[in-house]
Amino acid sequence: MKIIFCERLCGEEPFLPSDKADRYLPVSFYKHTQGVQRLNEYVEANPAAGSSIVNKKNETLYERFDNNAVMLNDKKLSISAHKKRIAEYKSLLKP
Repeated sequence: MKIIFCERLCGEEPFLPSDKADRYLPVSFYKHTQGVQRLNEYVEANPAAGSSIVNKKNETLYERFDNNAVMLNDKKLSISAHKKRIAEYKSLLKP
């Protein structure tokens, strides 16, 4: 069943392209998206996602992105994945 599902969605490619994956993945999957262009592509495919709340702080995808954004080489990037990773590492170090 799994192989048939992949063949129908992926075709000859070993991976599902992002434009097809966007149709199936929930908004919570994109909480740690690093680039605004990729975020825009997802919201374009799922317009309701732009106003959906994605965390306990009641942030939308764009609010979360902006609250975790830094400028690097003239590009705006989200470092939320890095912050989450650090928080997880710190929790492992606690006795």
